[in-house]
Amino acid sequence: MFDPAAAGAGQHTITYTATGGPNCESTCTFQVVVSNDSPPVVICDEFTTVALGADCMALVDAEVFNNGSYSTCGDVFFKVRRMAPNACQPEDRYHDQVKFCSTDIGQTIDILMRVYDVPVPAGEVALNFEQSNASECLVEVMVQDKLKPTCTAPGHAFAILRTRSPSPTAAASPIVSRMPLASSAWTMSLRPRYCEKRMAGSSSSMTV
Repeated sequence: MFDPAAAGAGQHTITYTATGGPNCESTCTFQVVVSNDSPPVVICDEFTTVALGADCMALVDAEVFNNGSYSTCGDVFFKVRRMAPNACQPEDRYHDQVKFCSTDIGQTIDILMRVYDVPVPAGEVALNFEQSNASECLVEVMVQDKLKPTCTAPGHAFAILRTRSPSPTAAASPIVSRMPLASSAWTMSLRPRYCEKRMAGSSSSMTV
């Protein structure tokens, strides 16, 4: 028995064979055109959450938003796009994946998932591609950044206590110099009654 749903849309050749006894057989062949006039039934996750990755982006397959879409004529195929103009991904065509970026963090992004009941090529397709054989639904996507921030500690620092007295009889006052070790190479020179750190072309000290 010919099953239009199994055969799919298009033209099909049907052959009937009639047998009336030994050496008594006759066949006839004709064409059957199956037309798909009913769009697929689309069912999607209306609300979902997406977390960005370490590169502050996320690519989500169109089928991820599907929640049981079907067609009475066979398999279904998926595309997706963002609805509003944005700097992350063009919204004037359908894609295999929808892209989310760092500018979306904390926002709810509206996307359209489109379901086709005819095969679609990989990659981008125009908005009117097989529109009569497609249905679509709106998905609201909350974009989050769940990755913990990283902290890079500064370079090691050291302190040198040096003393300098304004007169031979006065008590010495402490002078401390602090600079990061990783910032540059330091040289130490001896001066009367105190030491001074020098960085290439300049010096730095702090009196406490």
